[in-house]
Amino acid sequence: MVSTRAAKRSRTESEDAEPENTTRVAYTPSTDFWFEDGNIIIVAGNTGYRVHSSMLARHSSVFRDMLKLPPSDDEELEGNCPVVPLFDNAGDLERILSVFYDNIKDYDRNAPIPFAYIAAMLRLGKKYEIDHLLKEGMKHIRAMYPSSLSLWKSSSTRIQIDNQTIVQAINLAHELQLCRTLPTMYLSFIRRRGLAGLLAPHNELLNPVAVRRMMIGREKLILLLHKEHRSLKERLSVIMINVCTNLAKCMNHHVVAFESLGLWTTDAGRTTYLKRWANLNQPLCASCIKEFRTMFDGVREKVWKELPQLFTLGTWEDLRDDIEVA
Repeated sequence: MVSTRAAKRSRTESEDAEPENTTRVAYTPSTDFWFEDGNIIIVAGNTGYRVHSSMLARHSSVFRDMLKLPPSDDEELEGNCPVVPLFDNAGDLERILSVFYDNIKDYDRNAPIPFAYIAAMLRLGKKYEIDHLLKEGMKHIRAMYPSSLSLWKSSSTRIQIDNQTIVQAINLAHELQLCRTLPTMYLSFIRRRGLAGLLAPHNELLNPVAVRRMMIGREKLILLLHKEHRSLKERLSVIMINVCTNLAKCMNHHVVAFESLGLWTTDAGRTTYLKRWANLNQPLCASCIKEFRTMFDGVREKVWKELPQLFTLGTWEDLRDDIEVA
C-alpha cells in the first residue's frame, strides 16, 4: 500500500490565506520496520519506516541533535508521526535498522557477512556519526584490504568475496576516501580479474580513476617483478659459493628450485602476484633453503613498499583514510 496521506499542523487564518505547499512524501510502508508504537517515519527511496526516535537518537549523534530541534509549522505528519525524507539508499537503511533492532538475530558474528552490510555501516555510519558501526565496518574493510604485508599474508575475513565484491569495494573506497585500502584493493583486482577484467565491457561500473591507475600499476608491477627476478637469478652463484653447505647435493638443483619458487604464477589466465612462500620440492641443504626464503621475502617486502607508487598513489605514509577510528 502506497501512502501519500499527510497531516499538517494547525495554521492561522493568515497562513491559510497563503498558497499551501501540497507536496507529499509518497512511500510504501516497510514490511519489516513499521512499528505501531513508532513515533517517527523515515523515508528512503520509496519505502517508509515507522521507528522509534529514541532508537535513532541512541545510536546516532546526528539524529540526536536533529530530534532536539523544534518542529516546523509545515512539518508533515502521518498518524501524529513526523515524516522525514532521507536521501539514502533504502537497502543501506534497512541493513542499519536490522543492526539496531535485530542485532543478535540478523548480525551473527560467526557467519559470512555480505559486503553490502559493510558498505552500509561505513556510508551511514559516517553520514550519521554512528561510531560503533564505523568501527565495525573499518575493522572488516582493513582486515580484508590491509596496509601492511604482514597482515596481508595472514589476513582472513568473513566478508563474502567474489568478482562483484572487489568492484563494490573499490567504488566504496573512492566514495568515502578510504585511501589506505586502495593499493591492496587494486592489487586484489588485478590478481583476480587481470587485464581482461580491466578491459571488460561492464567496467563502466568501476570507478574510471581506479581503472586508469590499475592499468598503469599492473604494467609497472610486471616490469618490477621481472627486474627483481633477473636480479635474484644473478645471485644464485653467490649462494653456491658463500652460503651452500653441501655443494654436491645442491649444485644441480639451484636453477630448478629458483624457477619453481616464482614471484608470480599464472593459472587459467589468472595471475597471482606476490604469491606466498611455498616449500621447495628440491633436494637443497638447509642453508640454501633459508637463503632462498630470505631472498623471496625480501622481494615481496620491496614490492609491497612500492605498491602505492606503482598505482600512482604516492607512498604508504602519504595515504590517509577520511574515516579515522580508534
